[in-house]
Amino acid sequence: MIRRETITVSGSTGGAGVSTANATSTNILNGLIRAIYLEHTGTPPSTTDVTIAGATKDPASAIMTITDTPIDGWLYPMGAAVNNVEAAITNQGAPIPVDDYVKVTIAQANDADGVIVTILYEV
Repeated sequence: MIRRETITVSGSTGGAGVSTANATSTNILNGLIRAIYLEHTGTPPSTTDVTIAGATKDPASAIMTITDTPIDGWLYPMGAAVNNVEAAITNQGAPIPVDDYVKVTIAQANDADGVIVTILYEV
């Protein structure tokens, strides 16, 4: 079953090109990440970073980092596939598991910028 969670980050502060803000999902996501849609709000500069990761468990699960680009659209994150001796499996990826609240952080943005992140995950 596919589920959807939307996280809205808004009102970044700190100055032009260095503003930050974050928000955490209202629900625990438990499953495999299948797709993420990003929609930037405001006027984010080309330096804008978005980080999506687990929020409360240690170690935090890294889901996706988008660096120096305020892109909008669908993304399909995959973890690196490795065999049982940690050798990379060429041209393969593995779905990213999640069992945590998810935190979205925007950085290096302009004041009042934000991002709306929609995560599709398989239960």
